[in-house]
Amino acid sequence: MRTRMMSTLFLASVTGLLTSGLHADVLEVAADGSQEYLTIESALSVAMTGDTVLVHPGTYVESGLATGGRSIAIQSVAGADQTTID
Repeated sequence: MRTRMMSTLFLASVTGLLTSGLHADVLEVAADGSQEYLTIESALSVAMTGDTVLVHPGTYVESGLATGGRSIAIQSVAGADQTTID
């Protein structure tokens, strides 16, 4: 009985640790100023692992975009024909 209770408590603790650390925000970028971020780099600078940087149509003149080793998705709202990184 004691072993079963300890196993249950351990599983509950591990599950709590895993779920409490989950974080996933969507940071939206628009060159026209209609979203919170004007540049992809500014969104990447605050993004955390698991976040998505969602880029609205426009041309973005950016260089050296880096995630700093974090797993961050960068996606276009309207596809490559309407969103350009120059």
